[in-house]
Amino acid sequence: MNIIGKLMIALGVVIVIYAFNMSVALEGADVINMQLLSNRQNYIIFGSMLLLSGIVLYSTTRLKSKADKNDIVDTFAQMKKEEITVAAGNYLLKANTLYSKLYNIYLQKQRYELLIIMSIATMLISFIIPWYYYELGFVKASSMISFQPLILFILCISYPTFMLIVKRRLSFVLTIICSILSTILSVRLLYISYYYIYGSIHSSIDSTGLGPWLALVSSILYIIGALLIPKQSTVNM
Repeated sequence: MNIIGKLMIALGVVIVIYAFNMSVALEGADVINMQLLSNRQNYIIFGSMLLLSGIVLYSTTRLKSKADKNDIVDTFAQMKKEEITVAAGNYLLKANTLYSKLYNIYLQKQRYELLIIMSIATMLISFIIPWYYYELGFVKASSMISFQPLILFILCISYPTFMLIVKRRLSFVLTIICSILSTILSVRLLYISYYYIYGSIHSSIDSTGLGPWLALVSSILYIIGALLIPKQSTVNM
């Protein structure tokens, strides 16, 4: 229909132009022939009607085509919206499933186990982040935990780690001793770092990193978890 409308417009324009260029005078004289004048009028009317019909047909077809495209766009947008909604629903379902699993773990595990696991994870994180920052000329360098404190911390957390893995019974005495040693060590290292910064003239330490603070937080979680052990000392994995 779009092509037919274009053809009608083109044909109407040609007929109107031809009609306006028709001669209405008698050949060889300046006398107007009423028949020729009537024919030109008829051609103009026919061409104009054909032109208007083509314009109406073409416009209607274009509007209908545009409406169809809008419907397609709306349908596609609705489909995308539904896909996004489904995807969001899937993500929410996965998040809810993860939350349910974590909550079930929380219900199945004893609180002291979760605290000790969080303590071990925090301590391991502290091993891989900077503990101290130095000013070496114009360059600022950082250092991790030194070897001796690292070994001592590993010894402090090795007992509960081993016992939680092999599903054994946690001893309150051993766990509390390990947690107290870890706390004393972390407090001492934090004190030494700030002593080097503010109390020692020859110290090259410029600032303390996050490592000693994480070790202290880990030790606090460790000792709180150890204090909760007497309520139920069997590890349920």
